[in-house]
Parts: sequence; structure tokens; C-alpha cells
Amino acid sequence: MLVKITCASCNKICEKKAYNVKRVSHSFCSIPCRKKGQILYPNRPRKGTYFKCQICKKSRYAKPSHVGLHRFCSLKCYGISQYKRININCKYCNNKFWITEGELQYKRIVGRYCSKKCYSLEMRKYMCGERSPLWKGGVSRKHNLIRKGAAWREWRKAVFERDDFTCVFCVAKNEKGKWIEIHPDHIKPFAYFPKLRFELSNGRTLCAPCHRKTPTYGTGAKLMYGKLKTLTTAV
Repeated sequence: MLVKITCASCNKICEKKAYNVKRVSHSFCSIPCRKKGQILYPNRPRKGTYFKCQICKKSRYAKPSHVGLHRFCSLKCYGISQYKRININCKYCNNKFWITEGELQYKRIVGRYCSKKCYSLEMRKYMCGERSPLWKGGVSRKHNLIRKGAAWREWRKAVFERDDFTCVFCVAKNEKGKWIEIHPDHIKPFAYFPKLRFELSNGRTLCAPCHRKTPTYGTGAKLMYGKLKTLTTAV
């Protein structure tokens, strides 16, 4: 919809879209008249703030909704910042590595380490044991700590590789289009024979159904406790 307006600079009558007329306080017929009108009718004071570009140090205006979000004056300066790297030393291993200024700013803690491994090892000094906010006085069971340790993982891997990842009872194996859950089973129970926990000869590979059928699965070892107690002293 077109409406007739009077140019605020040359007083000429012209037609403009009604939507554009409502948005501005002064309307002009052409670009030259608009430039003259900026002198005759200066804009009201801006509510935003000016900031300095982190690369070229030029001053740029940011409107109120963008205050605090802009750090660069153009895409060119932003691209330069992504490739502008600095060489710093890792806080844990003291090895030198390169990192961009943007990563260093937003990764204030992680960015000080060359890898996730160094970061996790450094955090152990402050978040391990009694220093952890989740510490509850050492309530973790001993067998849980053993089963999460490196010795347990090595024994488990050795048992699987010796049996070729195959159940020793039903000869079931993971093949194409077929997946089977396998467990490392202790022939003599884990709880009652501590000296045989990591003996390769005391382990065997079983699938989940065959493992459930063993007499020592679950509470089965507790039912045999009286018999196993005498055997434990002899080992």
C-alpha cells in the first residue's frame, strides 16, 4: 500500500510504502535528500556502547541488545583471531603447545593443559580421595575397587584372548550378524580365593546364559561358603 508523503528536506510530494513511513519520524524522497536531512534533523542519542576490536583496535558501535557480545569489528578480524595462536606451557607436564587466543579465553581452565590426560591427572590432586566434594569417608567396597583396577582389566583381557572370545561350554562366539555377551568367570570364587583372583588358570570365558548355570553364580558361592572356607586356608 502506497501513501503520499512530503519530503522533509525539499518539500516534494512523493509516494512511499506505508510500512516504511510508520518506522521513521522523517521521510525523504531520495538518498541526497536523506543525507541533507541527517544534518537538519540529527538522530537521537544512541543507547548502545562503543567497543574496541581485539585485532585492529578500531572503535565500533554495538546496539543495546549486543552489548558485551562483540569482540571484533568484522569477519576479517574474527578470522585472524582464529589463526592467531600463542605458545604456552602445559601446567602439568610443562610441554609447550599452541592454542588460539579465543580457546584460551573461553577455556580458562582446560585451555592451560596440552591434553585431556594432563588435565585429568592435575585434577586428581584436588578431586581425589578426601579432597573430593563427593568423599563419604571411604565407603566403597574393596571388591569394587579391585574390579575397577588395571590388574583386573589385564586379567580379563588375557582370559578372553586365551579362549579366543569363545564360550568354553557352548562354543558360542560373536560373528557377523550375531552378538553374544561374554563374561570372565572365576573357576574358584573371587571372594573366597584372594590369591587366585588374577591367576590365568583360574579364569574361563563364558556366555551370559552359561555363566548363570554355574553353581557359584550370584548367591551360589555363599551357599558353598562352609565348604570353601576350609579350602581357602589350604591355598
